Amino acid sequence: MTPSNAKLNKNLTRERFYKGDLVAWWKNADEGRVKEIGIVLDSYPSNVYESASCDILISEKVVNVAVKYLFDQEH
Repeated sequence: MTPSNAKLNKNLTRERFYKGDLVAWWKNADEGRVKEIGIVLDSYPSNVYESASCDILISEKVVNVAVKYLFDQEH
């Protein structure tokens, strides 16, 4: 595998989240940017009309967040 392919593959797998993954994202709030952390309940692939997204459990509620805003919290 060439270095460019390795980078591409890393980027493609980086945005794939599965049920049970611990993820985080930045949320804008009155006090500025706040880091939110939650557990993936379900993921939805992208299609022609919508980008990929995940249902995430946080503080006893479920929110849907676009995958492009998520990052892996385990690292």
